[in-house]
Amino acid sequence: MKKAIITGASGFIGKALCKRLLDEGYYIYAVVRNKEKMKDVIENKFLKVIELDLEKYIDLWKYIDDKVDYFFHLAWDGVYGENFRNLIIQSENIINSINLLDSIKKIGVNKFIFSTSSHIYRVSKENDDVITCTYGSCKFAFQNIAKTFCYNNNIDFNSIFFTNVFGVGDYSNRSTNTIVKKMINNEDLKLINKDTLYDWIYIDDAIYGIMKVIELGKNYEDYYIGNNVRRFEDIIIDVKKVINSDSNLFFGEFEENSFVNYDKVDINKLNKDTGFYIKTDFQETVKLTEEWIKNNLMEEK
Repeated sequence: MKKAIITGASGFIGKALCKRLLDEGYYIYAVVRNKEKMKDVIENKFLKVIELDLEKYIDLWKYIDDKVDYFFHLAWDGVYGENFRNLIIQSENIINSINLLDSIKKIGVNKFIFSTSSHIYRVSKENDDVITCTYGSCKFAFQNIAKTFCYNNNIDFNSIFFTNVFGVGDYSNRSTNTIVKKMINNEDLKLINKDTLYDWIYIDDAIYGIMKVIELGKNYEDYYIGNNVRRFEDIIIDVKKVINSDSNLFFGEFEENSFVNYDKVDINKLNKDTGFYIKTDFQETVKLTEEWIKNNLMEEK
């Protein structure tokens, strides 16, 4: 039986990955801050939930009974709001993650998969050589630290990253959810420039992409898992049509001085190396997401 560890297993992507790996016959060590958030899967006999804060990751090895095939590091503090720009909090993520590397060496891990971020490619309009995002800079720093550590300790490594993962099971206030909720309510939307390159990927496709990385990904490669990069306006208009919304769309009224520079991203690498492709239909997944949000995130009026 294959075994995997997932930090951040109670998050949107983490829980979906956990469920997929359980379906594939894996034994899972799910590392979370709050066991209650895993109550919908906690009774599975092939799942061990470990309640541990990030600053305690140096002790993670004490909770693991055996060597594992894959270690997915998804946990990270300050992924939105003011903490997104807080250098102290983001730097603490690096330290906590470095401490985690000590644990993976003691546990015995075949492959370490780090969830980095598209924000490592977020640059200013004035200078596309400077990462403008504190969160992205710290993700990039640990990505390189982890790659070096794994190389020096004979551990396989991949990093993965997405832009906007959406779909059933996302309880967050990410922009994808915010946009869909406002459209359901026919609220007007102030949006970024319509010509900005953007990407929405459904959660099932994101998880399928992760599976392709662990099955066929080339060692020490960094993989973008995405749909088709398109103009922001085209994506949003498609979403509006599916929802049949009367929202007015004001493109360019939300000021954004930086952007993800897709010229620096090999968006086709995962397909070339593993055969990954998008399995779902965009319109159908938006409809599924709309219905789920109505049933789970909308206040009754």
